[in-house]
Amino acid sequence: MNAPPLQQSLELDAGAEQWANEKELQRAVMRWLREQGALTMHLTGFFDTQAGWPDVICLAPDGRLLLVELKRATGKLRPAQTDFILKADRIGHAVHVCRQLREVQEHFANLYLQDATMPCYAPDQENTPAAALVRAAGILTNKGDT
Repeated sequence: MNAPPLQQSLELDAGAEQWANEKELQRAVMRWLREQGALTMHLTGFFDTQAGWPDVICLAPDGRLLLVELKRATGKLRPAQTDFILKADRIGHAVHVCRQLREVQEHFANLYLQDATMPCYAPDQENTPAAALVRAAGILTNKGDT
């Protein structure tokens, strides 16, 4: 499968990552992804029974899926978000925690560099991408912090 041509250079946003709030970053991310031909969705209170869904669900061209949780520079994951990331990883889906548009652009581009799926989280394995994510310093917090 071939990667779609990127409509904007990945360098376009380097150094210009000063977002007033997470909503502003989200708008920029959604706009950029749509410019790449992706279908995007942001869930707001839509899944009452299953909290923690990522901010951006992106159906990228060529049958690729990109799940992104957006956080400001000092934002932290809530427990429900951490739980969702681990559950998604267990069934083979990576959720990327991004603080800048450039990070989303890089993950989007990487969708087309990988032929194999990312390794899944297994409860008995501590050295998985998801396990490393939830242990990362400064990314976990108590319920209610964003």
